[in-house]
Amino acid sequence: HMSTRLGPVLLLVRLGCVASFAIDIHADRILGTVSPWLRGVGIEHVNHELYGGLYSQMIFGESFEEPAGPDGLSGSGAVWPGAQGETWRLTSCCGAWLNSPAHAFNGLAAQQLRDGGAMVNFGLGAQGMFFHSGKPYEGYVYAKNLEDVDAEVTFALLEGNVTLGSYTAFLPRKQDWTKLEFVLASTSETSCRETVRPRSKCQRTREMGYACIECSGSFSIQVSDGASVLFDSALLQPGAWGRFANTTSRLDIVRSLVNIQGKTGAASMGNTVLRLGGSMTNADGYRWKNFIGRPEKRPPYVGTWYRYASGGWRFFEFLQLCEAAGIYCVVTINNLETPADMADWVEYLHGNESTTWGRQRIADGHPAPFKPFCVEIGNEQLLNDAFIQNVAMISRAMTIKAEQLGLPFQLEFAVGHNEDIKELQLNETVKMLEAVRPLGEHVMWDFHVGGDSTRDALNSWELLTGFQQLAAELGSAMKVGVFEENGVRHDLARALGHARQNNRFSRLVDRTGAPFFLIDTTANGLQALGWNSNAWDQGAEFYLPNKVWLSPLGWSQHMISETHQPHLLEFEDSPTWNSSLDVLAVASESGRTIVVRVVNVANETAVTSLRLNGFDCKEAAVSVREMWGADLNAVNPPSNTSAVSPRLGKPVKLSDGEVRYSFRPFSFSTVTVACEKDAVVVV
Repeated sequence: HMSTRLGPVLLLVRLGCVASFAIDIHADRILGTVSPWLRGVGIEHVNHELYGGLYSQMIFGESFEEPAGPDGLSGSGAVWPGAQGETWRLTSCCGAWLNSPAHAFNGLAAQQLRDGGAMVNFGLGAQGMFFHSGKPYEGYVYAKNLEDVDAEVTFALLEGNVTLGSYTAFLPRKQDWTKLEFVLASTSETSCRETVRPRSKCQRTREMGYACIECSGSFSIQVSDGASVLFDSALLQPGAWGRFANTTSRLDIVRSLVNIQGKTGAASMGNTVLRLGGSMTNADGYRWKNFIGRPEKRPPYVGTWYRYASGGWRFFEFLQLCEAAGIYCVVTINNLETPADMADWVEYLHGNESTTWGRQRIADGHPAPFKPFCVEIGNEQLLNDAFIQNVAMISRAMTIKAEQLGLPFQLEFAVGHNEDIKELQLNETVKMLEAVRPLGEHVMWDFHVGGDSTRDALNSWELLTGFQQLAAELGSAMKVGVFEENGVRHDLARALGHARQNNRFSRLVDRTGAPFFLIDTTANGLQALGWNSNAWDQGAEFYLPNKVWLSPLGWSQHMISETHQPHLLEFEDSPTWNSSLDVLAVASESGRTIVVRVVNVANETAVTSLRLNGFDCKEAAVSVREMWGADLNAVNPPSNTSAVSPRLGKPVKLSDGEVRYSFRPFSFSTVTVACEKDAVVVV
């Protein structure tokens, strides 16, 4: 959709490591609307994004499902395949792991302690916990007294052998499963330090090499002398002070994910859309009916990325997070869910108290119906007749149920197949387009693309424009999105690659000017430092028990979010310079603020004149933000979390309708030109 007129518009002079360009931007020519949902990340339970990350649960091994070590304690010694550190450690006397559903409160196993026995949990991978001084931490555990004697159960926050806070609960003799609740406060703040001889099994990272960060806090459960008690389904989490909007989401992680109270935080990506999905949805136990009700009663299941996956933070906690944050969300379901179950899901989500599943939602603690969101059917499924039929049957069953309920909005869908450019010519692609035709514009195709290299954006552009042409030829109203920009890096190179992808995606509008490309989310947006369980080393946001920060990729998203404008402007594109610079020009609703986003993918300075044709403004406030570096492999270690981050650019002015700026080598820059009294200029 960009004009390609050349001639006097373009000037190019190369002088050593400097190139000079002139780019014409037509402020009075609006090509269409930029989707508000091009600022997003995907999250799933891989690299401990949820359990051990966003989920406020501080205990790892919450349901005692991990096999026992020689001492009879679940998770002790990390003896199971793929273990990244022990979960529980026996610190006194006796324990026995009872691997039988008959003994368990939930799942397949429970843990016994007897005769003054005590067990300690150090959190994810035994890296240790961080406690704030004086802040409340709350939780519970389910306990069953096996003996005909009264028992006491003591919960404690520890630093080494020092008790920082404790509470003792009473458990009557022969008492069946009982929920023991507690609130603990630490008398002092624990510490987190770098170590090269860790007790845990953290992985080598680009940020710290073979060193690890370990924290000094831990949580213990102890029974009184002569007692014998079974335990299951334990929780320890910060009080309301450390959780977002009283949900079970970790507040500091959410603050870096989204804008709170409509403001872009100093270190927030400012995402407007989140996706819960990925390969984790293909596990057999990943079904929505397994994830309703109280988290402690949801059955553990064999996860795709972690064998002893927690059901404590899934669909509905995700939807609550999105609603509390005021953002849009995408939920990916297992494509083998039955159409009948998915019709029930619509009723559970949106039905009132007169419906069976609506009453169940109310009983589960969510009185109001959930707000609309996008439902993706499957993740990276093979494009064959079986999958096409599943998509058609599930979407039809859900749509019929929505009509029966009289919902005042259309359900939104996505197709979870990772389309390749060669597949555009296949009959299966045409079959899928026909299968979803009844959904009109309320369905999109989820493309998964590479993101590590700045050249990946060119491949994505070829794929998506090819699909747009095919859909137009077939008269399909289907839209597109990328729910996974995938890669194995999160450094400056990935930041530039993402910025270039986002520039390109923003340009994709249809013939009416409406967005053709609707949603862009990078894959695996969250990552616990040192606990990468596979090759997808692509976190936009990193965290430790005591700290959260953005990678260069996350800062790239921050820059995109803080300069978003709704109107796509025409500019003069040319192959002479677009191999070095990738440009996007957008404008505010009033047209009085223009933002130009420039990605310089070359290792040379680009002296550029941005000529704002049709911009009726004599004077304007101009600001530049730029992120750049000579080392494309540069990352942000916990000791210097802003090493690669946006900086205020050199002072610049609007003169005779032009802004001249020298874009640094390997850089992502935003140029904001504000010509209105109430303009908010990025500084």
